[in-house]
Amino acid sequence: MAKNTKLWQGSEEDDYFPVLQISTSDLEAYEDKLCIKLPILYKTHLLEKNGGKPVFNAVPTRVPTTWASDHANIHLIFGLREEEGIEDTDYLIKEWNFSAKDIVIFAMSEDTAFYYFDYSSKNKYPSVKIFEPEGDLKGHLVAEDYESFIAKLYKEDYDFADDEIDAAILEEQQKWSDTKLFDKYIKEDNLDELLSGIIFYRTTEDYNWLTQKIIDLSKSKHSAVRIEAAEVLLSIVEYSIADVDSALIKQSIEIYNLDTDPDVISYMEDIKEFL
Repeated sequence: MAKNTKLWQGSEEDDYFPVLQISTSDLEAYEDKLCIKLPILYKTHLLEKNGGKPVFNAVPTRVPTTWASDHANIHLIFGLREEEGIEDTDYLIKEWNFSAKDIVIFAMSEDTAFYYFDYSSKNKYPSVKIFEPEGDLKGHLVAEDYESFIAKLYKEDYDFADDEIDAAILEEQQKWSDTKLFDKYIKEDNLDELLSGIIFYRTTEDYNWLTQKIIDLSKSKHSAVRIEAAEVLLSIVEYSIADVDSALIKQSIEIYNLDTDPDVISYMEDIKEFL
């Protein structure tokens, strides 16, 4: 993985976007309009170049995406402009039927995924999340903040064979076919394995079993695990609540409402809107 020392690729002559220079006052006006603060590094990048293709076009996710088994594609980083820019956020939310509030969409992939700043947790700096309209990740945490997001970017190696990807996916399916293994990792509170397992099982159609596992995961000492579990709970409530025992839903919500992690609290606030 190459170290990220530069964001933008290409020259102005062959750039994706028409040249549209902006100033610090333009960014401040946008922030005042939305009553938010954009990440400092993001504003620095936009003053260098107001949107375009990044040199590094992939970000690790540790979970399968619509693009690959362990990472997502970054095709464009938006600038301060109306078409394919951060001012397009409201339009994109409506187009993709996205229910989140207090967000700014700032990047997109070559397929249909997009990345956004999430301001709902009220942290000093917004986290970065990914939403896949045609995939399983519906607000998956990619990085704690924009600086961390940029630091994770790397240049995707296209010299891999499709059968290698298929083999990796098959290996994951075989591993998690034994649900007792997941119970073992819950008991051990194994951070890495739990994060991997949560994402794998989020596509199961046994929603009662999945909701029970979410309840079990509430005891984890790792906030990252509880955040992922709360994210899956939100997805269940939003899309599959009719297929789950109401008592399990009630119990899971009561438990996670007691969590003090800001991101978990944010997911629970979103859940309330669907009840």
